[in-house]
Amino acid sequence: MESAKNNIPIELAAELLEHVPVGIAISDNDGNVVWCNETLARYLNDSRDNVQQSSLAELKGSKLRPITEASDTVLVPGDENNADRWLRHQTIALGSGGDSTYTATVYSDISDVSSLLAEQEKLTEQLNQLSTVDRESGLLNHRAMLQHLEPLVSRSRRYNNDLSIIAMELSSLDDIVDKYGPEAASLSVVEVSRLLKDQMRWADIVSRVEYNRFVFILPETDKPSAVHLANKISAQVAELEIHYENASFKLDASFGVTAWEKGNDSVLLLRKANQALDTAKSSGSNPIEAM
Repeated sequence: MESAKNNIPIELAAELLEHVPVGIAISDNDGNVVWCNETLARYLNDSRDNVQQSSLAELKGSKLRPITEASDTVLVPGDENNADRWLRHQTIALGSGGDSTYTATVYSDISDVSSLLAEQEKLTEQLNQLSTVDRESGLLNHRAMLQHLEPLVSRSRRYNNDLSIIAMELSSLDDIVDKYGPEAASLSVVEVSRLLKDQMRWADIVSRVEYNRFVFILPETDKPSAVHLANKISAQVAELEIHYENASFKLDASFGVTAWEKGNDSVLLLRKANQALDTAKSSGSNPIEAM
């Protein structure tokens, strides 16, 4: 009777292992799977017999794909009937049986968590797309710049108002990243953005449209006045000294200037400004080019 009592917990434990909501594989000291539960076979979209005839190395080569060698998260690729499944595993050393030492590998399904994280990343990306402000500089972003430019171009078409565009590029920003690191480049963007805000009129629109490129929209401004402003900003950027940790450095900037002409839409206007900027960059002698 005492023996029967002692056997009951073992039987219950075996039944429990079959029904726990985690996959379990027990392997010997050669890495061969000597037992697995039905949950793991289901996770792997395979039969229990096939899993128990495999080694852990074979499973990792075919069924379980680690993100990195050191990662405890693996992907079970889906098929036409099953979605991808993400598993997180941990190993537990078990007692010795004769000459063998056994290891239990426990696999937890974290697919729902991974899906939630993917959805969060997607929503964050959508939120960034809807945002109108560049987080690093505090200036308007590319999307917001286009939203402001379109009605101003329409107004110039209707009333023949002056409208100019300046495209500016901090050509030395990549060198700063290489020499001092990305935080120094970020500080440079912040300092230049502060300078631009101080120099622009309330009606002017200042935006950061790419990593090192800025666009200024200047309503009621003709091309000579825009060129004058570009020269002024060019001189101030050249004088600006950035202090980062124990280093200090200065920035190089190039400018492309253009003005609205009859027949121009916002796309053509921006293209002309960018073409003028590219010419200024390639000339090497003059950081400002008007088109």
